[in-house]
Amino acid sequence: MNGLLGLSMVLLGIGLWIAGGLLPVLRLRRQQNRVDATLELTWMGALMLKRRDFPEVKAVRLRRDPTATSEKERLELQCELGWEPIVLPIALPHIAPHHLVGIISHYIQHGGPPSLTLPLRTRLSVMIGFAVLFPLGTVSFLTGVSLLLQGLG
Repeated sequence: MNGLLGLSMVLLGIGLWIAGGLLPVLRLRRQQNRVDATLELTWMGALMLKRRDFPEVKAVRLRRDPTATSEKERLELQCELGWEPIVLPIALPHIAPHHLVGIISHYIQHGGPPSLTLPLRTRLSVMIGFAVLFPLGTVSFLTGVSLLLQGLG
């Protein structure tokens, strides 16, 4: 019984570590007169877990979300296939879309560095996630290992 509980605690700890490090980012890349965008779900900003490409971005706009009951707005990019919404892959506290419109439209119209990465979570939500989920994951993992050792011994 201790072994099963220990294994579930270890898996919970690993899950908490993973959840604490999730960071969605929007990468803008400029190649001559073309701007491409990529929405990525990363772990700690380094390991890419999920990716969605937006080729040849021409404009950006805010549009009221037709599926939402409130006045929620979402960010849309005009690509070669039409207007594509930027939908975050998971429900995380994220940066308000109106903050990103000015940055993205300036990058499209006036240029900038060859590559621009915009995190889509606020600093405070990232810090709270690390401060809460990483210690909980560590305690859960170590407790699970201890229970596993007791169950095996």
